[in-house]
Amino acid sequence: MLQFGSARPYQLVNSSNTLNTGDGTYIYPVVVPKNNPTDWFAYAGDNTGAQNCFYGLGGAAANCTVAKYDPLRGDPFFQLDRDWPRTSASGSTSTFS
Repeated sequence: MLQFGSARPYQLVNSSNTLNTGDGTYIYPVVVPKNNPTDWFAYAGDNTGAQNCFYGLGGAAANCTVAKYDPLRGDPFFQLDRDWPRTSASGSTSTFS
């Protein structure tokens, strides 16, 4: 059997509660600029800047959003499975993989 494919998508999560949504939030979202939604590190380590941009606080325009669900994929892969027949001393055959 021969297979080509890519790994499953995975979710970006933040290590801190960037948007200060309370302790009930299980996954902390990653805040990204609306004009560059793949700049996942735009507010890395800057929770105040992320809140200002997302909520429009401190005179900043609300020009941020949260990253889309499952935006990243793993590396493409190639897989080859083959059953190799093996003959025993008694003449019977068995397969292993």
